[in-house]
Amino acid sequence: MNLYHFTTLAALGISEPGKFDLSRAWPDGILPMLAKTEDQLWVCDKPVVWLTADPTPGDKGAGTVVRIAVRIPSTDRRLVTCSRWMERKVGKERFRDKLKTNPPPYGGAGLAWRMYFGPVPLTAITGMAVTPCPWWFRPADGPELEAAEARVMAGG
Repeated sequence: MNLYHFTTLAALGISEPGKFDLSRAWPDGILPMLAKTEDQLWVCDKPVVWLTADPTPGDKGAGTVVRIAVRIPSTDRRLVTCSRWMERKVGKERFRDKLKTNPPPYGGAGLAWRMYFGPVPLTAITGMAVTPCPWWFRPADGPELEAAEARVMAGG
């Protein structure tokens, strides 16, 4: 299954778009992290890697982001659809009622998002591109950014 993860240039330890070596910035692959949002209903309480099948989700916002393409088998048990996880978290009925009054933060596409419960290895990454920033994108302020900043500060 072809999926996409979005991050910032800063999280990769670079200041300008261009060629960069992901294995140097993130030697352990894409690490799971906790998401933060105002509406806690749409947040997974476990560290995950957020992925989507849509390479251009949402309207364009300001700036640019790095879109990382990955290939993960659809049979991988660590890959869970957001809607399925949400139904388990709050119950099907409450989840459907909540959708009517409080849509997911990423528009209708929010239900198509997936969570990966584990690091995405470098071998699963199939490409990267600098793209316009989707309107919903919020830069990471968790482990992936902290780890990238630490490597940059150490000269690595």
